[in-house]
Amino acid sequence: MRITDFKKFFKIILFILLFGVFCFRFTSGLNFYPLYGDEQDFVARARYFDLFFIKRDFLNKDWQSELAYDHPPIAYYIYGLTLHLKGYNDLAKEQERIGFNVSRLDEAVLGWSIADLPSVLLPSFKMIWQARKAAVVFSLGCLLLIYFLGLEIGGFATGLFSVLILGFNQLMFNTGRRAIADSILLFFFLANVLLIIYTLKFFYKKQALEFLGS
Repeated sequence: MRITDFKKFFKIILFILLFGVFCFRFTSGLNFYPLYGDEQDFVARARYFDLFFIKRDFLNKDWQSELAYDHPPIAYYIYGLTLHLKGYNDLAKEQERIGFNVSRLDEAVLGWSIADLPSVLLPSFKMIWQARKAAVVFSLGCLLLIYFLGLEIGGFATGLFSVLILGFNQLMFNTGRRAIADSILLFFFLANVLLIIYTLKFFYKKQALEFLGS
């Protein structure tokens, strides 16, 4: 094996091991992670996925609520899709059936883990737990994107260092494991930045080739 091939192989193995560490870090104990008040708000708004994509009900009175617009709706739609994939059908009816929007999180429940909750609240917070899985997927996606950004800007070492900084950031760890919008919005922000870099490189190379060919 040539030295260059060995270096490439070593870099691949190193990145896979590091990414595996973060996969374990972000997924372990997810169902015992303390509850956060905004999680109920975001998962409750997953019903907008049904209204927009399944029922196509654009005249529903729920669209008149500020809850439909006070955050970018992509998080609602992603959590709605996730819950459908997990077997939940009509989200509004299902949330009403289990009392999801009735048992409002209060100071007595905030900070509890799902293991500590009374049984009457478990159906509601199992729904939150399913949505958390989607948040973790997007958090891990953020780590991949920040690696490729670092790779484009400064090479392998920069990419690896960027992953370490983001992956061990406590704010990223706390918000990226909860069913809120943070990890999803960060994912699409990083994806946009990376797409801009790729686009600029493409047109720069195209112009350079046209210049050399003229």
